[in-house]
Amino acid sequence: MKNRNPKPLKKFSQVFLDRSETLEGFVGHIDRDKYKKAIEIGPGPGFLTKALLEAGLAVDAFELDERMVEHLSERFPAEIEQEKLQVIHQDILRLQHGTGDYPEDAVLIGNIPYAISSAIVQWALSPASGFGDMYFMVQKEFGERLASEKGNKSYGSLSVYTQLRAKAKVLEFIPKEWFSPVPKVDSVYLHLQRDRKYSEEILKKSEMVSKVLFAQRRKKIRNGIKALCSTYKVAIEEIPADLELRPEQLEPESFAEIAKKFADPS
Repeated sequence: MKNRNPKPLKKFSQVFLDRSETLEGFVGHIDRDKYKKAIEIGPGPGFLTKALLEAGLAVDAFELDERMVEHLSERFPAEIEQEKLQVIHQDILRLQHGTGDYPEDAVLIGNIPYAISSAIVQWALSPASGFGDMYFMVQKEFGERLASEKGNKSYGSLSVYTQLRAKAKVLEFIPKEWFSPVPKVDSVYLHLQRDRKYSEEILKKSEMVSKVLFAQRRKKIRNGIKALCSTYKVAIEEIPADLELRPEQLEPESFAEIAKKFADPS
């Protein structure tokens, strides 16, 4: 195993990117004056791990696949001995319950499995994770939805959810042919920078409002918001938005302002 990478397994949605110049470019986006440690999600054979270590970052690598944990231990014995690398056989999502706390000089990064991308992003943006900057390789369509601006077809409730919690930017395009095995879709390298301007209650109400409105995205806000106004006993005239617009024409912050009308006044 020391000289051969374990084969990717479908049950872990494993696809690997082994292009040193590309991975070095990814790591180059990290502010090295600000961050000294990287928390890596799903390191696999350690291609990105190697780039992070060579950039001088300490790495805590969270890996579910026992084969990969063993492989990483054999590939980076010196770095582990010097405490530059810690390989943790654990689901990163367990950290949302307070099982791991990291200082402000830690950045979150990873080539995250398509099947659980939403779960990881939601956790990463939650108060429990606490990371300021996050860098993810994700499916192209998913990444574009997270970072989409109003007016685009890809703009929807997921865009609003993300952008009320972070600044989202697609940094690089990654063709599917660069991965092994080759997936069915292309990917992007995405940067999320935490930017929480609203309370958790307002954020949750904003999520509710955006889902209701985007479920009827071709309808004007006036028509889409009626049911919520009735449920929460709010006069439609009190809604702080142009009711003749459609939901894709509203900035994320507009959903938060609408949500305030449905929040608990106490």
